[in-house]
Amino acid sequence: MKKVLLFLLLCASSASAEFYTWKDRAGTVFYTNSLHEIPARYRSRAMQLDVATGKKFPISAAGQPAGTAAPTATGAPPAPLTVATPVPLPTPPPAPTPAAGQPGSVQQLRASQPGAEQRPGFTIAPNNPAPTPAVSSTPRMPAPKPRTRPARVRNPEDE
Repeated sequence: MKKVLLFLLLCASSASAEFYTWKDRAGTVFYTNSLHEIPARYRSRAMQLDVATGKKFPISAAGQPAGTAAPTATGAPPAPLTVATPVPLPTPPPAPTPAAGQPGSVQQLRASQPGAEQRPGFTIAPNNPAPTPAVSSTPRMPAPKPRTRPARVRNPEDE
């Protein structure tokens, strides 16, 4: 269990994300992970946080931290970006349906059991459930007896 927790902790710490911070006029410090959530008047003073080291970097006008490689203005063409295109997953071919005369077909099953059509309660049809047996293995419980009041004994002296 400790190894799993250690593995998850290492994976979580290696995840990269961009966090930004800025301070408003009242001195309140705000944090966000989206550059477009920073108000325009504070965007020039916003800083990007490096979570691994805890350092703050100013954000350039292009939206990248000043410490990272920005596109050069020397006229050199930027490196082409590789865009990953989704590859469709292969779909398996549909299962072949048994034709007449092939093993497992309804026609072949009917031919292998002569007289099955004449037996009552027995049909050969695809996707038909098996017939239910008339006899059940569960014990039968007696029906409850109706409740009757005891016979009232009349005493001739009571009348």
